[in-house]
Amino acid sequence: MGPEASTMYDRFHLGQDALASEAHNARSDYGRKDEPSWPLYWQTAIAHVVFRDGRPAEVKITPITLGYGYRSVNRGWPEVADLPEATEILERLQELSAPYGTKIKISDGIGTITIPK
Repeated sequence: MGPEASTMYDRFHLGQDALASEAHNARSDYGRKDEPSWPLYWQTAIAHVVFRDGRPAEVKITPITLGYGYRSVNRGWPEVADLPEATEILERLQELSAPYGTKIKISDGIGTITIPK
């Protein structure tokens, strides 16, 4: 264990034989503060680029949840987000992409970016 880990273990009064998960749980107060308590921390998306005639033609975006609110043993496993959460994720991506001129069409929980020829 490196000096950073030792310092973190000391900070949370953990012995040198404590598991890394114990340090993480102590730091986040068992998911009640810091990143694990933020819903956004548990959301992501997978982009699938579709090529036509050897060039990218569109990007399909599938929103993913990593289990915000799940028990700790069930968090972190990627799942396709249900429709309300998928829409939330895609609308956030629309907003973030707009300043760059990227338009994301949302339909049935999937985002599509059409790349002009």
